[in-house]
Amino acid sequence: MRSIGDPDFGVSWLMSMFHADWTHNGRTAAEAVDYHFWDQLDRDNVLAVRRDALLLSRLPSETIEVLWLAGTANGLSFFDGHRSGVTSGRQWMETITGRCDTWLSRHVGTGELVVPAEWDGVELADAVLSEIEAAAFVPDDVTRALTECTRHCTPDLAFRLLQRAMGEIGTVSRATLLPEHYARLEALGSALHYGEFVVSEVRHLVVSPEPPEGSRPARRFTEFDFGVPWVMAFFHQDWCYEAHTPAELVARHLPDGAGEYALAVRRDARALLDGLPSRTLEVLWDAGTQYGMGWRQTTGAEWTRTVVDVCDTWLATQTQVPPLTEADTEDGLDHRDEVVAEIEAMKFLTAEVRRALVDCAHHCTPDLALRTLLRAIEYAPEASLSEEQYRRLNGLGSALHYGEFVVQNVEYRISDD
Repeated sequence: MRSIGDPDFGVSWLMSMFHADWTHNGRTAAEAVDYHFWDQLDRDNVLAVRRDALLLSRLPSETIEVLWLAGTANGLSFFDGHRSGVTSGRQWMETITGRCDTWLSRHVGTGELVVPAEWDGVELADAVLSEIEAAAFVPDDVTRALTECTRHCTPDLAFRLLQRAMGEIGTVSRATLLPEHYARLEALGSALHYGEFVVSEVRHLVVSPEPPEGSRPARRFTEFDFGVPWVMAFFHQDWCYEAHTPAELVARHLPDGAGEYALAVRRDARALLDGLPSRTLEVLWDAGTQYGMGWRQTTGAEWTRTVVDVCDTWLATQTQVPPLTEADTEDGLDHRDEVVAEIEAMKFLTAEVRRALVDCAHHCTPDLALRTLLRAIEYAPEASLSEEQYRRLNGLGSALHYGEFVVQNVEYRISDD
């Protein structure tokens, strides 16, 4: 069940489905569970939810309620029985177990979920309890509930529920984590054999320490977008009034004396050519431009090579263009998992566009994939971001040294719902 690349699982995974709009997926909480237990869901996932629910049933009903509310975006009304149909934590765990049994009865399989002893993390109980105490922004009643879960269920389950609580509570309270705190969480997740996307759910809370007084923070050469996504913005509906050809349009926008712009475009275009097939390049260019490029007379690879040639020609006319250094060479490799997770969460983008962006993150750079994603969000007709998504994007932009107007270009896509 667990392997590199796995997201969350069990009841903590199910919690993530109970966001503010969970009622769109069912008239009651039980129907919402059924919605997420689709027929193609892996059997082990359902078994993992069932196992967690049975473990939680060992706890007092009030403790279960505290844990559920801490790890979801639901108010206290979840347990009043009116909208959710749920009146207590114990009843809710019984309901979840019943929905698992119903699903499993329709999907023939052999054996139960076999969990190696080390996956329970019994030998890591003290380390989990230490991290529960270290999460200072988590309220006392949640801390006590997580401690009970560690002792009476399993440290593994308690640690996953801690991640859910930190993610939900930390986002609302604007809490932050220092890099060394997050590193401890990552190490503990690795010891519990988690996939890469379990602990990374709280990575958006990480902030770097303030730089020493008098030092200059790392930042890009421009506060605005740059590179190939910057070029993509040139191709609006009236671009043909600015130039006779696409190549001429790019050349006209390269500012005199600002070699960083040409170098950044060239760097991105070379990464695209070296890492992706022509068809994928076409998908990315179309997603990042207002009306698409049109490919009747060229291909994605040919056009991207043309962009490189335009930059080379322009650079040849300049004198003393220094190379890109420091922040301007940031590839974002340490943030690949987070960038991929954000891409995959953008369900308003087509599956083809999401695949192309993920390929870009893996075979070019996460930095380039994130900037192209932002451009695609800007032009996608059905684009809508939650406040939390926008905060995560902002956090990634900060980590990659973007100026204030790069991520801000999509702020208007935040939904009012």
